[in-house]
Order: sequence, then structure tokens, then C-alpha cells
Amino acid sequence: MTGSPSSKSLGGAGFVPINPNPFIVGNPVRDRTMFFGREAEFELVRKRLNEKGGLLVFCGERRSGKTSILFQILDNRLGPGFIPVLIDMQSMAVGTEADFLGKITEEIFEALGPEGQGIPRPDFSSAANCAGAFQDFIERVLRAHPDRTLLLLFDEYELFENKIDAGVLGADVLRILASLMEKKSVFLIFTGSQHIAARRQEYWEILSKASSYREISYLDPRDARNLITRPVEGQVRYDETTVETIIRLTAGQPFYTQAVCR
Repeated sequence: MTGSPSSKSLGGAGFVPINPNPFIVGNPVRDRTMFFGREAEFELVRKRLNEKGGLLVFCGERRSGKTSILFQILDNRLGPGFIPVLIDMQSMAVGTEADFLGKITEEIFEALGPEGQGIPRPDFSSAANCAGAFQDFIERVLRAHPDRTLLLLFDEYELFENKIDAGVLGADVLRILASLMEKKSVFLIFTGSQHIAARRQEYWEILSKASSYREISYLDPRDARNLITRPVEGQVRYDETTVETIIRLTAGQPFYTQAVCR
């Protein structure tokens, strides 16, 4: 390899700095040009979305690329027929069920942008009717966009457990999500370390019946090779043995591959 993060030009004319460094370490990949592989996962989502409603769980180890997949879906990777809405459970600071449903509502309006104008905002002032107000709101969104599928993307879904066990949320919030899948044709995508069926709390059963999962693991060799070479194409020339060594050292794990390349 002729240097990283800088290189001699491929023609040998002199030193050419590579700035900014394209490789991403420690954060999910938002830029589509830096995201490689996972076509099987996107195809699985498209296939499942032909169904009335349901739940797909992407599970795997930390830094395996689960959140990056959600960001690609949020970036309309699936096409214009969907309304993807990302809910980051880690940053969801709420005190009540009304707060929680209100934040999801705001995320939906943000995803709709100007297309959300004219849709009345739900009233969560009555604690006894929060679920009904939210479901009516979802119905209005779907009626306003009959040709699009609403996708609710929950990153780190296990944090539901923390909030329920702490009394911040009731288990009813999971029943609300189950009802959206069953009656409103809303599709849910979760990311987490394990499938819902592996969780011990009984309240997960209402979602596990309608769920399927996909294990997110290492990139295959072709996608790992693309991740190594394409971001610096025309700037860095790798010896073939160098690329193979990186793949062998990282096994195609996306975080470590980017760390080595960076």
C-alpha cells in the first residue's frame, strides 16, 4: 500500500494528502457512498413489507452495522413508497407514556416534512386516552399517504425493558405497537443484541408472535474488499496481499475494517 491516510499519486508525481479521511470509526454510517453490502438485508425488508404488517428484528453484536442499516433505510434506500421514521431509544428521555408517544409523533412529522401539513396533531393531555389518540393519528397519516408504508425504526429496542422496569413506561406501550402492526398495517424494524423471543420478560410475548429476525454479522469478502478500496479509489493503490491481510485480520467485521483503513 502506498500510504494511508495519504499517498503518492498513482502516477508517481508526488505526495497527495487524503483529506478528509473517508473512513468512519465509532459512529453509524449515514453516507450511502460509505455503506457497502447488506443487500440481502434490504431485500428481506422489501419482501416482508409486502405483508400487511409485522416486526423484523436485526440483531447482532455491538458495532456490527445494525444502526447503519437503519440510517440507510431512513435515507430512502428502499425507495419512495415508504415513510421511514427513526426512534433512537438511547436518546429517548421521557417521563410518561404521553411523552413517549409525543416524541414518536414529532419524529413522524419530521419524516413527513411539508407532506405532514394539514394532519392534526394528537392531543395527549388526557392520560386515559393516549393510546387512542396516537392510533387515530397514525390512521390519519396512513389515509393522507395511502400509497406509502409507514416504517417505525427502533434502535436498541431492549431499552424498552429499562423504561418499563423503571416504571417510566407501562407494558401497554408494546400493546400499542402490536395493535399498529395488526390493525393499521404499520411495519416495525428493531435493532438489538438478541431476538425478542430470547428476552425473559413476559410482556415481550405480544410482539414475538408477529416477529422474525435476521442476524447481522460480518461483511462477505467482496463487500469487505469494496469497503477497503473504493472510498480511496484513485488515491491509494493497494498491493493485493495488503487487501487480503486486512480482510483476514478483521474477518470483514465492518467496524474493525474501517478502523484499520482509517
